[in-house]
Amino acid sequence: MLKRLSRALRSTLRSRRSAARARRLAAERPCLKLEYGAGPKRGTGEWVTLDLCKGADLCWDISRGLPFPDASLDAVYSSHTHEHFDTWENQALLRECFRVLKPGGTFYAVVPDASIYIRAYVSGEGIDLDRLYKPGLNYHTPIDLVNYMAYLGGQHRHLFDEENFIALLAEAGFEGPRKRDFDPALDLEKRKWESLHVQATKPSR
Repeated sequence: MLKRLSRALRSTLRSRRSAARARRLAAERPCLKLEYGAGPKRGTGEWVTLDLCKGADLCWDISRGLPFPDASLDAVYSSHTHEHFDTWENQALLRECFRVLKPGGTFYAVVPDASIYIRAYVSGEGIDLDRLYKPGLNYHTPIDLVNYMAYLGGQHRHLFDEENFIALLAEAGFEGPRKRDFDPALDLEKRKWESLHVQATKPSR
């Protein structure tokens, strides 16, 4: 019991420190960009990273929103994060991204493109299993490639294709949501083959 309370207290303190640092960064930096769901890595240059795990610049649970003031960020980015949230959680998170962006700020994201797996199943062409994340793979028949993308051992909660993500971004208020090209300065080369890359802008007015 005491150990659980101690862990909860440490988590609360980390969250409070991260929220205070987020507000401080927003006040101090003329240009600030956020990568959320970043995993255990530090940001460089104008970028700051946020994740619930240790090792990110800010330790924060994004299901609670984003710990930045309104209109304080020039860009937000995430890679293979949104598929871990259901439709309603994604809608809430995208509204948060819209809120924290400055007018004219840019939203970038990468998600698994479910249409790749569905087309492979329908065509019978299959997918190179050596490319897949093995802990999430339970392959017996072709439909299991669709199961892999849809569920990933209970970790995935939403399937995306280009039309779906663009519709969600438009619903959140973003301007000009569109598929974009792979950007080696932002995106992971090893996941390029299975990914949908999108961007959108917060209207200037």
